This record gives sequence, C-alpha cells and structure tokens, in this order.
Amino acid sequence: MYKWFRDREKINSQWMVVERNPMDLREFRQIEPVRFVYSPTGESHGSGSDTYRWVSRLTKTERQLVHDGHIVVIDKFVSRRAPCPVQIITYHNGRYNHQVPDPDMRDDCLATAGYPAVAQEGGSHQAPFL
Repeated sequence: MYKWFRDREKINSQWMVVERNPMDLREFRQIEPVRFVYSPTGESHGSGSDTYRWVSRLTKTERQLVHDGHIVVIDKFVSRRAPCPVQIITYHNGRYNHQVPDPDMRDDCLATAGYPAVAQEGGSHQAPFL
C-alpha cells in the first residue's frame, strides 16, 4: 500500500486540496478548499536555481498549513524585476522552499498579500518602492 500525498488542483474554478495516489496520478480524492494565507514574518533566502534556497521565520501554524497542502504567501526578499512580487512556500524532503506561483494562481496570491491585480496583458506585478 502506497501513501497518498497532498496536492492542489483547480476544480470548477476553485482551488482544492486533493490527495493523490502515487501509482495513478489521475486518481485523487477531494479534501477541502485551499486557504490562501499571507505570512508577514516569512523570509526567503536564495533565488533562481541556487543549490540552497530556504524560507525562515515561519510560525508553527504556517508550517502546518504548508504541510496540509494550503498556500502560504510571502513577500519576495530579493527586489528584482520579476513577474510577481510574492512567492509561495513549498515543503519537500524536510525543507521549506519558495517559488513563484503559477500564472493561474497569481491573482489569488496577490490579493492575499494585499497587492492590486494588474488586468493588462503582459503586464508585470511590481512591488511598491519603500
């Protein structure tokens, strides 16, 4: 018996936490709707294809949400021109990593972090200058 793993999938225009069968990835069970949570304390370290990328200063509840398949959003620590000023946190092999959200998930992540959504085609979301 293989252990099912948690994943996210868009079902009927709503993000859902699902459990997938590792032997047949088309087989899944719906669990609950995904919760988008903004973490004001999380910090990302490393960028791009760096060997060591990690996220620090997460609270215990934010870590538990990542484990449960929900989306925790943090601000980008490195101020570079990027398609999105926020990143989502992933968990793999005992480490918390950060990545840029998928394009279809980007507007939900920006709304969670308090950024205005850009409706123009090809526009980039830029963090406000502080």
